[in-house]
Parts: sequence; structure tokens; C-alpha cells
Amino acid sequence: MSSNREPSFSVFTSLRYDPQLSTCHQNNSPLCSFKSDSPFYMLRYHRDRMLEAALFFEWSAVANQLAGDKGGEMLETALLREVQTWLLARKPHGDIELATKEKPLEKSPLKIRVLFSPTGAMQTDMTPVPQVSLQALFPPTLDLPSDSSNPEPTFTLTLDTDSTPTSPHTLLKTTHRPHYDAARVRSIPKALLPGTAHEVLLWNSVGEVIEGTFTSVYLFRGGRWVTPPVGGPGILPDNERASKDEGQESAGDEGELRSPFGGRWGHTLRSSTTTKIEGMGGQRGTTRRWALRGGLCMEEPVEASSVEVGERLWVSNGVRGFGVGVVVERET
Repeated sequence: MSSNREPSFSVFTSLRYDPQLSTCHQNNSPLCSFKSDSPFYMLRYHRDRMLEAALFFEWSAVANQLAGDKGGEMLETALLREVQTWLLARKPHGDIELATKEKPLEKSPLKIRVLFSPTGAMQTDMTPVPQVSLQALFPPTLDLPSDSSNPEPTFTLTLDTDSTPTSPHTLLKTTHRPHYDAARVRSIPKALLPGTAHEVLLWNSVGEVIEGTFTSVYLFRGGRWVTPPVGGPGILPDNERASKDEGQESAGDEGELRSPFGGRWGHTLRSSTTTKIEGMGGQRGTTRRWALRGGLCMEEPVEASSVEVGERLWVSNGVRGFGVGVVVERET
């Protein structure tokens, strides 16, 4: 995509900075990170999503900065510098909201929003976020216990009342987000579950679930956990997507297909109408890629009409990690 007029949006990603990640084996695998002691949650996947967006929109200044391991390492160095600057700006003031004796400022996790303009200028915004366990960031399974030891929900979920049309801004992460804002306005829960955040499950023009407004989603269907297919531009070079871990070639695209398909994983087949859609609408979320690669879920379409009030499912993103959500009734 090229234009003589500079776009009014940026490409971006939101990721977690968390000092405990620097000693986490899973996070510091070459599949997730560029360095062996990275405090950034799945930074390689975050770099990938911004690089793919830059390539699609033909923002060569951004793509050139981010390409290759060298680009990823330079991104990490720049982000570490931004974090240090942010911490130094607050430490002299004794920011008691962020720091205590038990949790000094330097160990506080942060949400970092990384934005690139078409010219390649990088901007960051940082916000303190709660501590979470490494198990919430890298769950060993999505299977829920069948007894009362079910984990407490961290999300209240509502199913959107209208479809979200597929566009480059649903397939790629940009600051053009009116479709997400509209979904949150029109799909209000009757009541929030205690201690939870509200999330809206989006669906596309053929009635298939695609994602949440700020999360990837995983539903239990056919005896296993599945995540909706995303389609997408499919232009990230193979050498960027295929990393090596302990001498083994990666699984390429983590089990994803880059275009619509018919029943790859079994029981759900796509109609001829569905296969004409350019992608299925959602984004290739960072935690979604990790879950697919690790075999925690499979990629398969899910009809929005099959989502029921009271259903428990998983959602995830690159800041909060993984959490359980419960579908509730909407306001009428």
C-alpha cells in the first residue's frame, strides 16, 4: 500500500516489561527473544508483528530498522534505554504509588506501548501493571480442572451485537481502532464479575469469532482448545518467521495458515462464501503464536452463535499473559 499522503495512524505493539522474565527459560528461548536474559515478554513476536505491518504498508524506514536479528537486538537496546529513562525520572521523587520496600521500583512490571510512525520515529508510553506469575505468562496447559479448583476468572466477556468487517486494521495492529471502540460501546455486560476486566468477543461478516478487542481467544470445541484462524497479509519473510531452537528448525508459522482453509484440523469445514474473505479478521497475537507453537491449542473457525452465556474460555495478550474469562449477558 502506498500513498502520497502520510497516513494518520501508527503501527504499534503493547508488551510487558518484567524483570522476572530475565531468568525465565521459556521467555529467553530464541523462539521468543533476541537475548538470553530479556525482561521483555516474547519480544521477538512483538517485533515480528510490527515488521509485518511495516512491510504491508510499505513503510520502508520502519521495516529497515526492525529487520533481522540485528534489528531485534537494536529494538531491545532502545527499549531498555527507554525503561531506564522512565525509572530515573520517577525515582528521585520517591514514587510511593509504584514502589514499596517489598517491591522496589526497579522490579515493577510495566506495560510498554511501542509506536512507529511511517518515517521510522519510535515512541513509547509506559504504565505500571500488576505482578503476575510466570505460569500466567507461560501456562503449561489450557485444560481447566473439572472440580471446584477452577481458576478464578480474570475477564468478564460479552459477545458483540454486530459484526466487525475485515480490514488491514483488524489484521494488523495499528492505532486506527474505531471498530474496537464501537464494539466496547455497544456490548456492555449487565454486571462485571468481581475483580475482572471487561472484554468483547468480536465476530466477522460470516458469523465466525475472530478475537477480542485487546486479546486473542481460545474456546473449547470438539474435545480440544481452538483459536480462530486469522488469515492475514502473509508477507513476513520466511527467514523472519522461522527461528531455530536448540538446533531444530521451528514449525514455520506456529500451525497457522496464512489464507482461509477448509477443515484443516477436522470437524469444521468452510463454505465457499467464507473462503472469499481476505483473511478472517483477527490479528496474529504474540501469545496466540506461542500457544499454537506449543500445541496448547489448534487453529479452527468457531461460529459466534455457538458461544453461550456461562461458558469459560481463555484469553491472552502480550501484557497480561493468559487468563480465564466467563461469558455473561449483555445489557439490552
